[in-house]
Amino acid sequence: MSPTITISRNRGTGQVTARSTEHFVGSHTLAGDLLQRDGFLPVQRRPGEETILRLPADITDPNAQRARVASTVATLQAMGYTVRVSPALRSPDTQPSIPEPRLGETVDEVGTRIATASTTREVSDALLEFTAPVTGILPAAASALVATADWWRWLGDWSEVYAVTERLDQIAALLRAHAEEVNLLRARLADRDIRHPYRGQQITAELPTAQAKTATDPRLASALTRSPRTAATPAARPSLPEPTAAPSTTAPRNSPPAPPKRT
Repeated sequence: MSPTITISRNRGTGQVTARSTEHFVGSHTLAGDLLQRDGFLPVQRRPGEETILRLPADITDPNAQRARVASTVATLQAMGYTVRVSPALRSPDTQPSIPEPRLGETVDEVGTRIATASTTREVSDALLEFTAPVTGILPAAASALVATADWWRWLGDWSEVYAVTERLDQIAALLRAHAEEVNLLRARLADRDIRHPYRGQQITAELPTAQAKTATDPRLASALTRSPRTAATPAARPSLPEPTAAPSTTAPRNSPPAPPKRT
């Protein structure tokens, strides 16, 4: 029997969840990536517990849930996955919404998207570029480090090779752990679904060109903040006159007479 992905709705809470018989690892790693690209969020879990994905907390309308699930099911089935859906979430066939991988998007561009975002959902979507299990920047970087370690194992002295490859594997594991942690924080942002009071295109567009560039470029803003040339300086104080000697209040003493010359 092939591994299966099950999407269901809890009768008590109304929450829609997706579960995998392979816990979204191995052959189901891409399925977890696609589910998150389609709006599902990770559920925080302890080591060894089942990996679960869910719809955002604000999607409570049954019709909206069915529409989202229908799109997700079509996407997963188009990629060859077996999907089971509870009767309450079934809907007519929908075209798959397979997202194009955006791994080539630069980190700077993602930072600009975050800096100009108006809502928590927009920031959550941008952070997914870092954390998506297959196409995310952090998991891809971790895979590249593992590949480097595997390549390095055939070179040089074994003691040196072991130290280098062991460290590369450790860094890759840290990257994956950080990606998972950021993904959970991303889920908290997506659940809130509120607007930022001071961020967004409508605010930065009103600034002069140089100020708008600073507001939307986090690197430039950070550099300007740290630069001593752009640090705020107090207004220059008016120059004061040089102090003058106070007039003498005592009469000048007469100089003593010069001693007589010897003959």
